Amino acid sequence: MFFLGYLFFYSVLSTLIDTSVFFSIVSFLLGGLLYFNSNSPSQGIAICAFGLLNLISSLCYHSKGMCASGSSYVNYNTSYNFLSIFIATIIFAIPVWYIIVKSNIITLGNSPLYIFIPSLFISWAILFKILDRIFIHNRKTQEVVLGDYFTIHRSRRSLTHIYIFKFKNSPDLYSTGMWRHKIFIDKVGSKFSCTFGKGIFGTSYITSIKLIEDAGINAPENQNSYSTFPFRKRSLTKKDYSFPWHILLFASGILVFCFGVFFLYVAHIGVQNSDVSLLKYIELYKVIGLSGVILGITLVIISIFMLIRKK
Repeated sequence: MFFLGYLFFYSVLSTLIDTSVFFSIVSFLLGGLLYFNSNSPSQGIAICAFGLLNLISSLCYHSKGMCASGSSYVNYNTSYNFLSIFIATIIFAIPVWYIIVKSNIITLGNSPLYIFIPSLFISWAILFKILDRIFIHNRKTQEVVLGDYFTIHRSRRSLTHIYIFKFKNSPDLYSTGMWRHKIFIDKVGSKFSCTFGKGIFGTSYITSIKLIEDAGINAPENQNSYSTFPFRKRSLTKKDYSFPWHILLFASGILVFCFGVFFLYVAHIGVQNSDVSLLKYIELYKVIGLSGVILGITLVIISIFMLIRKK
């Protein structure tokens, strides 16, 4: 069943990065293609529904609480109740494992217990990345003052960043995505109205944030290690906060190019196929495929020029 493979891909991807609205858009496109061009339209509907759930969970919060550990290098992890998510993951993985075994999707001889491993990934992703963010409770609105913000790499070799901020008179750290970080640029000392909440597994979230008192342009002054935190980090300057449009264009170009090649492939099959329903849209597939290939290559070239100019 293609849908379960899609869920496993999502679970693995969600362990590496926080899936965003882009994943939902890809899910809608993939689900639409399966619905109109396959013998199992129900799988396309299921993928679109899951993409909608991912979109809702992404819009339910602005920032999430973090816990920090480590000495020479920074290690930030989302703060949550490990025991509760561990027990819930095992319990929820049992029906997922049962469905995979009964559907005969994966054949592993006489060892169906091996399938329990991807079942754990899928159940963890659904519980922690979807349901925990949708069912946020204990909401409280407070007025807080931005104390600091900075960015760190996920690891020594990682190119991705985590955007972290904190409020004055509070030891708590919060991380936000690259789409939502701009509200903090040069706003140290400004007052914000924040709504705090808790997920079903104890994760701390900020569901909404609004600037209510602007203290003017005030960027972090300390470019060295912060005295507030006992580990190594670097200050987040305005340059660091500029949106990486070249990465977005490059990723979009690759995605559009792949979709274009896919439509051209479908058009090529349609010429050799006597299926009337496929021949009916053959010219449309050719136009969409060729346009996708050209647009994808153009976006990749533009992103490369932007990267060269930035350096």
